[in-house]
Amino acid sequence: MDKIKQVIVGVYECGYEQYQLSLRSGRGGEFYALPSPGALPSIKVGADHDEFRDVAAVLMHEVMELTMDRMKCRYEPTNDMSKDHSAYVFIMNHPTFSDVCAKTSEYVIKALPDIKAAWEKWIKQAKEKK
Repeated sequence: MDKIKQVIVGVYECGYEQYQLSLRSGRGGEFYALPSPGALPSIKVGADHDEFRDVAAVLMHEVMELTMDRMKCRYEPTNDMSKDHSAYVFIMNHPTFSDVCAKTSEYVIKALPDIKAAWEKWIKQAKEKK
């Protein structure tokens, strides 16, 4: 099995917080709201996509979800943490949704050029290895 490769893209503001962004091997993404001691919350985005728009979509998804989690808008319909995470529900009113969008856009606008450059380098190196 291949070892997961990862590069740190940067740290960006999202409202009154900062989240570290990493590009990693694979697809999809995840966030870590409770990082190790002394670390920032982080978002990891899979780099193994043919189109950058897919990387950007994962980034947007994870930033929005982490923001909604921090704003207490994300709920698990059961107390069983071993369940599939697709069961999460998001509950908010329109002003809260506007706040989520404002915070998310702040993060994405600053992070997008950096993650695009990192992804392009990632893809170039992957093609050179073939």
